[in-house]
Amino acid sequence: MSTLYGRILRDLIEENYKEKEEEGQCGFRAGRSCTDNVFTLKQVIEKRSARNLETHLTFVDLQKAYDPVPFADDQVIVANDKDDMQYMIQKLIEEYKEWGLIVNIAKTKYLCVGTHSLENLELGNGQEILQCQEYEYLGITFDNTGTDAKEIEKRIVKAKKVIGALNGILWSKEISKKRKFNIYEAMVKRTLLYGSETWRISERHKKRVEAVEMDAIRRSMRISRRKIIRNDTIKQRMGLEGTITQDIEKKQLTWYGHVERMSNTRWPKRILHW
Repeated sequence: MSTLYGRILRDLIEENYKEKEEEGQCGFRAGRSCTDNVFTLKQVIEKRSARNLETHLTFVDLQKAYDPVPFADDQVIVANDKDDMQYMIQKLIEEYKEWGLIVNIAKTKYLCVGTHSLENLELGNGQEILQCQEYEYLGITFDNTGTDAKEIEKRIVKAKKVIGALNGILWSKEISKKRKFNIYEAMVKRTLLYGSETWRISERHKKRVEAVEMDAIRRSMRISRRKIIRNDTIKQRMGLEGTITQDIEKKQLTWYGHVERMSNTRWPKRILHW
């Protein structure tokens, strides 16, 4: 009964709060996720880079963030150039003061994509926001190259660490193949492919991702690299079909369909057709 009451209360709150919510607030909202914002930001960078345009980003950190105000603590400001960014940040800081919020200048970072400039962002009051070469936003790494290379490499490293931590389990004779498969899907694959629906992945990185997958599968089947057995054969024994790169393509197609079904007012759809 308490669960039912909780759901009814949640639905009422969501319905009443819907009109007050900002488009950029995607976390903890029905039908939305952090992927919305990650995809939007990547599309902005990619499409501006294709036109040889710089993209200036400032990742804002707040010292105080309260639920009653319509601001999120994970914010990014996008501007055409440094001058625009300086003006926008100064106005944002002034607006925050009206709400009783303080920008943590030390943790707020400035990232430039498409330029080799290393200048910090001056605020005109003796303070400055330091420029960085990369920043992790909503769990995804953005860097000054504007590509996903570093993010994919980090995913590979994290997945390898998971495989290493699970080594005893994967090589175990006592654990069934089905259970190992479930462990692989839940822990290794999920870690490796986090955010992959928005990846721009090269052939080189496809091979690197597939190598990580095969490492986990070989251990699960107790087949060392010294044994010359084709990967396809090992996958068949494990009960796997297709490749992990095909899984990435499916995730991306599913995401594309999700974006296309969005309202024309939603940021992901607007930037996709920009």
